[in-house]
Amino acid sequence: MYAKVFGQIYDGTLCTKGPWEALVAFQQLLVLADKDGNVDMTASAISRRTTIPLEIIEKGIQALLLPDPESRTPTEDGKRIVPLSEGRAWGWRVVNYLHYRQLKREDDRRAYHKEYWHKRKLKDSTQTQHTQPNQPIAEAYAEAKAVNTAPDGFDEFWSTYPKKTAKPAALKAFKAQKINGELPDILRDIESRVSSDDWKKEGGKYVPNPATYLNQRRWEDGEKPSNNQFAGVV
Repeated sequence: MYAKVFGQIYDGTLCTKGPWEALVAFQQLLVLADKDGNVDMTASAISRRTTIPLEIIEKGIQALLLPDPESRTPTEDGKRIVPLSEGRAWGWRVVNYLHYRQLKREDDRRAYHKEYWHKRKLKDSTQTQHTQPNQPIAEAYAEAKAVNTAPDGFDEFWSTYPKKTAKPAALKAFKAQKINGELPDILRDIESRVSSDDWKKEGGKYVPNPATYLNQRRWEDGEKPSNNQFAGVV
């Protein structure tokens, strides 16, 4: 017999209000229950099977049959067990057994899938060839390729631009705009914007990605007012 006992059993009224015999009896019922949560045994049989004294089992069962308004699950008025048959002095059903049994299965399912994907990841990492490399590997490969094929002026642009993100996209935009003699204008524009309020506020939150800056040809927006342009104006 096997039963998963959740740690929260020690936080409920079985422990905080007792009697302690109820907790002991409940643990035995959980172990002896069938797949549906039924314990079709007499108190004497439970005592013999578990070696728990009969008086403890009987006192615990009586407490477990009582309603508990503070129970986490109000099914059956909070009773932990109910009789299998009315009018019979033995045989009980654990009220929430199926609920917690399903939780055990879900816990086991998550553990199985976690172990499966861990082994899958280890297997993939040992392969020397990847037909579909994962995203971090693809990005690293693209960036390395971009560095090796960067046109004249791109490295200077990249070192000057304050936001270093999506380098392959920035390289593509740099090539698409066919930047040649415009590089000095671009560098001057970047330097002026770096000291502007728009690009400085909130830690550079509003600095566009380098590819966006290039694709939208932001350096052609016109002269930017300096921070002190309106100083002294009343």
